[in-house]
Amino acid sequence: MVNEKLAKLRTVAAGYLSTLEDGEGKSMLAYTLNLGPTWKQIIESLPLGPSTRVLDVGCGYGLLAIEIAIRTGASILASDVNPKFVAGAKTIIERSMEQGILSNDISIEFQVDDIMQLDVPEGEFDVVVVREVFSYVSDPDKAVGNLLGALKPGGVLLVEDIDDHLYMTYPSPSDAFSRLFEAIQKLQGQRGGDREVGRKLSVYLSRGGFVIDSVKLMTEALHVHSDPQKGEKRFIVDQIATLKDQLVDSGLLESASFDELLASVAQEAPQEEFRMNGRVVVQAHRP
Repeated sequence: MVNEKLAKLRTVAAGYLSTLEDGEGKSMLAYTLNLGPTWKQIIESLPLGPSTRVLDVGCGYGLLAIEIAIRTGASILASDVNPKFVAGAKTIIERSMEQGILSNDISIEFQVDDIMQLDVPEGEFDVVVVREVFSYVSDPDKAVGNLLGALKPGGVLLVEDIDDHLYMTYPSPSDAFSRLFEAIQKLQGQRGGDREVGRKLSVYLSRGGFVIDSVKLMTEALHVHSDPQKGEKRFIVDQIATLKDQLVDSGLLESASFDELLASVAQEAPQEEFRMNGRVVVQAHRP
């Protein structure tokens, strides 16, 4: 029954995706749908049940929060800094209820919020989940303090994030793609983000008052055939295209150079490829 509901939920989310215009929001939801298979092990590692109060920080379109509710019956407050994502999450919830995937007594609230302010009750939550947020945070110590304050004593925090040095491919990416990716890395750094934050998470949490319970590496290694890469290539090109104005305005690339590089990437023939990707997962608790 649970797996059937989750499959229907992803169908609803995919249907909503098809209504979105090209841009950051569409790319985000497409990316989130691809992550679904990894969530089961995250959920199973947490002390969740019907009496658990959960905070999901950086929820995006809310699919992880909804899955937690379906699997465990927990009560969830999910927040994201982007109002469009929060509005989309509410729409997905409404459509899921209309189709009978979710019952009316499901306990999920969505709100626009920022980890750097985190407008939530002090000591309210049993579990806090933060996925791929710290790579965008300019002041990790302040963010850690806010998360500590949101948890009850003994409450559990799970943080997951990227580290670019855990990603590798063979053959190596083209020069055009490498130049675009380097510019994107620099853009994120200019905004205070950190694409190598994965290796730093446990230190940030420990010095902020958390007790570290475990540090794990979620890895995926696969051989990608050329045909599946065609759809993936379109997704990547669309995702990079949404960043053009930001890259040009920041002085990292000229407009004509961006267009030339992106066109080159779009025209590359799909090829077989080895790929390995890793994300760091830290579980800790408030003493």
